[in-house]
Amino acid sequence: MKLIEVEQYTKKRFFKELKPIYVYHSLNHTIDVVNSAERIARLESVSVEEITLIKTAAYLHDIGILVQFKEHEKHSVSVAKEILPGFGYNSNHIEVIIGLIHSTQMPQVANSILQQIICDADLDYLGRDDYFDISLLLRKEWSKLFKKEYSHCQWYMSQKTFLCNHVYHTASVREMRNEKKMENILKVQSLLDDLM
Repeated sequence: MKLIEVEQYTKKRFFKELKPIYVYHSLNHTIDVVNSAERIARLESVSVEEITLIKTAAYLHDIGILVQFKEHEKHSVSVAKEILPGFGYNSNHIEVIIGLIHSTQMPQVANSILQQIICDADLDYLGRDDYFDISLLLRKEWSKLFKKEYSHCQWYMSQKTFLCNHVYHTASVREMRNEKKMENILKVQSLLDDLM
């Protein structure tokens, strides 16, 4: 499996084809997910081969956004099926990667430890210090995509609902991120209180 070639392929396509509207679903997000996925995978003690599969899926999980936003995971799967045989991935590898990409679609459904890892990596920022910076990027992207301006109150209400309903899948991420995620929830609530 030639992971470095998958990385180069993804970066090249994002540089050439990503529309400026995608300020959240960007190459930065993809790289963040790759790095988070590797860290979580090591904490969860999965094999070296499984780490390669998870990182491959992380590189490709949002590449379908270059085609269209809605159900972009399906387009990401199509890209994976098309390119991965040429990068030395066999049919079993590709089947696992397809499952990993599908699991990141909202609402997330993770049926294996590998799927749990990539889902946690995709939303790792919910329990980090940069949550509000990344949330702002998502707000900007959605405002442009859906041609809708979100009031502060609307946005923080939606974020509070999402944060409160979200649950990290892996024990390592729950231990690492839950405390900060709770702080982020309380800060969102405080912002809402100020607006009411």
